[in-house]
Amino acid sequence: MASWSVLSKDGAGDASVTAADAVVFVREKFSWLAFLLTPIALIFHRLWLVLIAYLAVGVVLEACVEMFDLPAAAASIVMLGFSFLIALELPSLRVRKLIRKGYRDAGSVVADSLEAAEQRFFEGVALRPAPAPRPVPPAAPTPPGAQLPQHGIIGSFAGGSAS
Repeated sequence: MASWSVLSKDGAGDASVTAADAVVFVREKFSWLAFLLTPIALIFHRLWLVLIAYLAVGVVLEACVEMFDLPAAAASIVMLGFSFLIALELPSLRVRKLIRKGYRDAGSVVADSLEAAEQRFFEGVALRPAPAPRPVPPAAPTPPGAQLPQHGIIGSFAGGSAS
């Protein structure tokens, strides 16, 4: 079974066809493509800032190898570790990118395939109750010394006599 993060652009509980088009499922798993071919995976997922960071680390490591006469294997090991880190965090990086684009976290689903995850998620959305209405904010307090209207009403009782 795989775990899927679900991100949506529409309100919670909206199971219409337009809501289904605005839902993205991101599988939470190690990415072998990102481990073996890191720049290609980052370009494929359009993670430009991570790609720039990856290239910058590579340039800095090459400069360190040249300046300090380090063995080239040291730079290769560091880049391999960085590729491993990116491969582990690729789903998280994709989720963060989608959140920056206006998506919100709609939950998570455990399923074997994308189709099963979609079916399980939208069945759960259809069964959820409508969200509760927002509470009305309390009225602003009357400032001290303000003149209150004199209509003969005290509290909830009109007329002032209780018989």
